[in-house]
Amino acid sequence: MDPNRFDSISRLLAERRLTRRQAVRQGGAGLAAGAIAAAGVSRLARAQDATPAADVPTATVDETTIEKTEFLFVQSFKNGTLVAKTGDSPGGHTLTLEQGLGQTLFFSDRPERIVGAKPTADFLQDLGFSEKNPPNAALVMEATPGDSDFAVFELFNPRYDVETSTATYDVHLLEAWEQKVDMSFTEQQTEAQYLHPEFGAAHLFIDGCADEAVVCIKMSDPSRVAAQWSDYPCCYDASLGCFPCLSKGMPVSEKSVQDYWTNLCNFEFAEDCDGDCYAAWTGGSCDDC
Repeated sequence: MDPNRFDSISRLLAERRLTRRQAVRQGGAGLAAGAIAAAGVSRLARAQDATPAADVPTATVDETTIEKTEFLFVQSFKNGTLVAKTGDSPGGHTLTLEQGLGQTLFFSDRPERIVGAKPTADFLQDLGFSEKNPPNAALVMEATPGDSDFAVFELFNPRYDVETSTATYDVHLLEAWEQKVDMSFTEQQTEAQYLHPEFGAAHLFIDGCADEAVVCIKMSDPSRVAAQWSDYPCCYDASLGCFPCLSKGMPVSEKSVQDYWTNLCNFEFAEDCDGDCYAAWTGGSCDDC
């Protein structure tokens, strides 16, 4: 694929990523704690039915101290379909992508240039597909032989069949582009009649981890959120999935991430935690993967 196309997709998803951040900011403490209460688990810690008090302390975020690398994830398939849905479930269409590689590729922005792959079933569990703050994705598809098209979605409710390497998503169409001969993309008005119900080879580009809340849970009372960071940038690691970023220079492992945030809870909110807090966050989840 032409490098200019990668850059166009990266810039587009970077712009869409801002709206994911706004979803967390607008939701505030109630949204963050509610997500944890609904999920009941985080990627590295558990928080059963935790809800915040009305006056729960909230820390601010100093992003200059954070070690964050932006990633883009790519899934490739031989063919696919896009079918309109009825009913009230999230997304207006069902996207089915068949005969994939079984792996999701990931690569980072410059200058790090981190490249790798992860089994798609495991990746879907890592990323998180919240109805309130879903991942953004760009689909580059072969509409007809020699004619490519480009559409942008929000992704919901992923399902993955390991035996057939088939991924299925509920999607909400955001914008559509038609690829021109010169490899540039021209924005078009999105209307249902422009969608391709069937297409050939396809590449799905998915943006990185969404921001999420880090909450400090009382060990002596797991139903209580003592304090929180309501909007915190999240990083990606192939072994850990999405997790709240650490300060620059900190080593990344399951134990170090959990210890880092638990210690920070008890340090930043010493009066509210009284040494009795552990850290939790919503993390990725995909019950049907």
